[in-house]
Amino acid sequence: MVGNKVIVTMAPTGGMASKKQNPNRPTQPEEIADDVYRCFNAGASIIAVHTRRRDDGATCNPEIYKRINSLIREKYDIVINNSTGGGINGDMVRQTANGYPQIMFDERIKGMEAGAEMCTLDPTTIVASFEGGEILMNTSPSRCKELAASMKKKGIKPGNRRASSRNERYSARRTCCKTSKPASMPASTSRHTLSISFSALIAASKVCCRIRRKFSNRWSN
Repeated sequence: MVGNKVIVTMAPTGGMASKKQNPNRPTQPEEIADDVYRCFNAGASIIAVHTRRRDDGATCNPEIYKRINSLIREKYDIVINNSTGGGINGDMVRQTANGYPQIMFDERIKGMEAGAEMCTLDPTTIVASFEGGEILMNTSPSRCKELAASMKKKGIKPGNRRASSRNERYSARRTCCKTSKPASMPASTSRHTLSISFSALIAASKVCCRIRRKFSNRWSN
């Protein structure tokens, strides 16, 4: 297995966790760029960026994305993936007429406006429980097509980091840690957010294969 090549994806911030849970979690542009630099030196190839406001509320504000992307590119060459999922608070969530707080699609798509090489195309429609409440994330087939068409128009490659089960995510993280030699990484680096994309991508592809097949020829042209 030594000869196998792998792609290590690092998500330093994520869409849900905060500094309240881990004060070492990078949430501001300079913090994120510094953390990415450490993980890049440890072997990461792709950075999955989530943004936060100054108060650590989640956002897909393209100006904040641009700031983070710029800081990263000033130091090293790594593939940047900007999130179109956003997060579970801040600018991202509003109460809607259906009775559920919802992660708003019009906010999510702002993640494509910052010039990243990749953005997430997550075919995810769920009602998730967070901190005693329920939040709807609606990515219907028509919205998946809208995301795909927008990415094609902007020259963005679609990515998906979601694993289909907790065990797959755990297995992926263990594989990644072995590959990227985390012992050489500083204690402040959020190693638990490192993930290898293979098992997650395979699992997710089973869900969105029809959409990907439909658009694959268009992306390759």
